[in-house]
Amino acid sequence: MEQVKIINWNTNYWQRKHLNQKFWDFLDNDLKPDIALLQEVCPNSKSSGFIGDKQKQITKFSDADTFIWENIDQKRKWGTGIFTNNIPIRELKIKTDYQGCLSVAEIKINKIILTAISLYAILEYGYSITSLHRMLSDLTLLLDGKLGLKRNIILAGDFNASLQWDEQQAGISHKIMFERIDNFGLVNLLDKKYAKPIETWRSINAKRNWQLDYVFISLNLVDKIKDINVLYNDQIAELSDHNPIEILLDLE
Repeated sequence: MEQVKIINWNTNYWQRKHLNQKFWDFLDNDLKPDIALLQEVCPNSKSSGFIGDKQKQITKFSDADTFIWENIDQKRKWGTGIFTNNIPIRELKIKTDYQGCLSVAEIKINKIILTAISLYAILEYGYSITSLHRMLSDLTLLLDGKLGLKRNIILAGDFNASLQWDEQQAGISHKIMFERIDNFGLVNLLDKKYAKPIETWRSINAKRNWQLDYVFISLNLVDKIKDINVLYNDQIAELSDHNPIEILLDLE
């Protein structure tokens, strides 16, 4: 494998359960990623090629070996996961109170091991910043290189955060949060591609194009990035209120 396609996407499953089969078909047949970092998602083991061999007719999540996923709680049976198209993956356990919102995995491609982090910033009393800071604290040993040095890190997800919020409030809490990520030596790929915030979340009541989703990578991966795009078409608009982010990574 030379070029690896990675998709980051909040699937909005909890509001569009009736479209779950259609979502997986679209991801599988149209977007065709090698790795998918998904939020607000529920796996569909009956149809998705991401979670095992279709010929084996795998129906239980625990029987598949190419994804990690956990629901948030018994009420919210959707959560965050990392899926691969038959690429070896193993969960990297970290101590956190945000199971179902934070997934971490090591993915082996040729001789390279990617550390992939799929993050969903759940709102707490209307705030995402509180949960984001706690999750970043839980990830600090990993991101600072104390749990394995020189990692090839991809941190992506729905952060429910934006510098656009700071324009509407007295403080700069969102700027401080992004500066914390920058301090880990991670590069914001959307900032490198787009000169201004690009719409990743859509709402009929929104008065601006909101960017709530991001992809950050470690410095040692920057020169391996071939392209990054925010995708949008009629099918995407039907399947989720978020737009997927596509990353092309050359791991030759």
